[in-house]
Parts: sequence; structure tokens; C-alpha cells
Amino acid sequence: MDGPGTWVVRLAVENAGGEKHTSEISTSVLPALALSGYAVPLVWLRVLDVMTSRSELCMAKHPGLASVETREGTGIGGSGMSWAPSGARLAHGGSASRGAFNLCLYELATSVSTPLHAPNGVISGPCWSRSGEWIAYVDDSRIIVADELTLIRPDGTGLRYLSGEAPKDEFFGFWPSWSPDDTKLAIGNARFYPGGTRVKRIAIHSGLLGTPSRDQLNSEAALASFLARNVARLGAVNPMTVIEGTNGCAWSPGGSWIAYPIALNPANMDAIGHALVIADAAGSGQMHLLDWSIAWDAISSVSWSPDETHIYYQKGQGLFRIHPGGGPPEDLSSSRGQKFLGGSAPTLYR
Repeated sequence: MDGPGTWVVRLAVENAGGEKHTSEISTSVLPALALSGYAVPLVWLRVLDVMTSRSELCMAKHPGLASVETREGTGIGGSGMSWAPSGARLAHGGSASRGAFNLCLYELATSVSTPLHAPNGVISGPCWSRSGEWIAYVDDSRIIVADELTLIRPDGTGLRYLSGEAPKDEFFGFWPSWSPDDTKLAIGNARFYPGGTRVKRIAIHSGLLGTPSRDQLNSEAALASFLARNVARLGAVNPMTVIEGTNGCAWSPGGSWIAYPIALNPANMDAIGHALVIADAAGSGQMHLLDWSIAWDAISSVSWSPDETHIYYQKGQGLFRIHPGGGPPEDLSSSRGQKFLGGSAPTLYR
């Protein structure tokens, strides 16, 4: 690659007389969409006019975020976005009539969004598989009181509700995220019943195209231990009231970690209500606290950079990023400009 966004193939041919001939074939790639290394863009949505839902789609390259490119974003719902592996499209929930949200594909080259699947309900949290063969999302069209884990191909075929013929409790949740090898999905807000009491945790689904099954990522004992270790920062929290992954869930590109927010005391607006954590994807129970906020400022839309140097997320009205190894969070609206203020659904790599 000679420069950002340009692939060059050089051919050299030598004939029997020793004469050499060379030629070049160049292919230009829009720099903002070059999905290799640091060129991967962060994309987020900013609502410009609440009354008319007029929005703009913003992009800036990780890690510098020095220059923000904007384009028309009206019609892109704030229910999550996900890059296609090619970098040419975004899957998103798009506003439709009667309060519904369709699953749509947004073409970066044309700034045009087209519905892919339009059920009579709300679609949210789309996540493109790393191979590009599937999009996972949650859909409440079959049962309005819950969001059901669903798969579809980018051409609109292969619609598959993991519950099967009828919605099942164990396939409800929010914000799916693929493992790097596309064999598993992590999902937040999943229902489990330890001791007969319903709790909402991170679930790991496998057997996606065969017989689906799931496991709880962290044991109840591991969660209780995490809360006890961090009581000085988070305060006393009853583990049974904690909700894991209610506003986001993201598997790291290397596959070792899953990042997600947890809701602690969302009903108490003056207490620490939300925390950002990473947990061992292998289920060892290892959990680390990265950031936290009061209940007014929910943490959501978690996304990893492809080199795993940063986790991007929304906190309150601002976009933030933090190193997964710890350290202070960076408020991008303060350090990088006003285009980051009031942004939603930041996404890099899922």
C-alpha cells in the first residue's frame, strides 16, 4: 500500500532477450473506509434537530480523530450501527412508521439507506459477523415484551430466530457481538434464574447455525467478588439487582475479552449507577473495572478499536475512550471538539 487508501500492484516481465517491462495497477480506496490498522474510522450519530429527527453521520479515523467527516444521517435510528467487514456499508436500525425500527443497510458511497428487513416491531443492536456472511440483531416483533436474538444474511435471506418456531426466554437479550471466529455470540441483558430468581447477565451463545445453546459468562460468585473488590468506588451493590450488558456488549478483536456496561443503581440518580467492565471471554470470572458514572449518565454503545488499544463508548451526552488496561478516560468532546458532543452509537469494531 503506497499511501492511505491506495493499493498498488507492480508487475515486472523479462523476455528472452533480457528486456524488462514493468506496469502498475492501482486501486483507490476511500481513506475514511480503509479498514486496516489505524485507518479504521470511528463512526457516530449526532441529532441536529430533535423535532424533525434531522441527523448527521460523523466519522474520524482512529486513533488521532483529528479530522471529522460528516454526511447526511437522517433516518438512521439511534439503535446501534455496525461496520460491514468491507467498510462499504453500515447495518443500523432505521426509523419507520408507527414507532418501528427496520434493519437497514447504509451505503457509504451514496449516503443512501435501504431497508433489509422490516418486521412490525423494533430492531436494535445490529452486529455484522467478521466474515460478512451474517448480521445478528435483536427483534421484538414476535413478542413485544422482549427482544429476541436473530440472524439474517446481508442479502435478506436466511432469516433465523434462534428460539425456533416460538420465542423462548433463553434467547432474549440486547446488543449481540460476534466472537472473532464467528462461532459464538455474546449478548447482554440475558435472563438466568439462579436459585429461582431472575437476573440479567451476559450470555454466550454457540451452535448458532445448528442447535443453539448458551452459557452464563460470569458466575454469580464471580460477579459478587467483583462488586466486593470495588465497593470503595461503586458503593455497596446487591448483585441480584445488577444488569450486565443492558446498553452494549463488544467482543475484543483478539477474542480474549468482552467489554460491556453494567447497571448498578439506575433508580438512584445521585448514586453510582453504571460501570464499564471487561471480562475474560473464556468465562474464568476475571473482571476489571474501567469507568463508572452516576445514574444520570448511562454508559452505552461499547466498541473496541481493531488494535485493542482503546474502548470507545457513550457516557451521558459525550463520547469517551479508555485504554482497556486502565487509566483515565478521555472525554472526546473536550479534547477533540464539539462534533463529539451529543453523539450516540459510537462504533469501530465488533
